[in-house]
Amino acid sequence: MRPAPLHGPARTLTDTQVSDIAPLAGLSGLQSLALKLTQVSDIAPLAGLAGLQSLVLYYTQVSDIAPLAGLTALQSLDLSGTQVSDIAPLAGLSGLHSLDLSHTHVSDIAPLAGLSGLRVLLMRNTQVTDRTPLAGLRNCEIYWDEPISDIQTGQGRKET
Repeated sequence: MRPAPLHGPARTLTDTQVSDIAPLAGLSGLQSLALKLTQVSDIAPLAGLAGLQSLVLYYTQVSDIAPLAGLTALQSLDLSGTQVSDIAPLAGLSGLHSLDLSHTHVSDIAPLAGLSGLRVLLMRNTQVTDRTPLAGLRNCEIYWDEPISDIQTGQGRKET
């Protein structure tokens, strides 16, 4: 499968052997990017894509998401199945509406506490044990594996 040309507001490089995304660094108009099921591990080239609104890194080799810290236009982020454990770089992404942390190594979700715009949070099969930082996310639907006992379940909380 051959990837589409590198122009336009959206790119999908899904299920390819792509590992180097350096050519994407200059695509300032890029708004949506899907890299799921690729060999990508270094997302540093994305750091300057200020207009990026949607990013899918589903089952990539990514472990360091520090390059995302300045992407304030980001609204949707899928990190499921990655090697990510530290989500501190997400703390300032106030425009984030949807976040998938399922099947990651994340254990500390305190950086999410101030993301009041978050509407959907998926965190199935993570290392999270303390969910108290989510108590203030009243307008967020939160999905996890087991019933919650350490915070009050309220509107929008989903137990599976």
